Amino acid sequence: MLPLLKVSHNYEIPSHNYGKTCILKTIFISLKDSGSASI
Repeated sequence: MLPLLKVSHNYEIPSHNYGKTCILKTIFISLKDSGSASI
C-alpha cells in the first residue's frame, strides 16, 4: 500500500487539487475501513 500512500501525500500538497485529494482520501478511508491500510 506504500505507492497509494505516496500518491495521496503528493496530492495533498497542492490545494487546487482539492477534488482529487477528496477522492483519494475517500479511497484511503475505505482501505483503512477494510483493514488493508494501517497507520
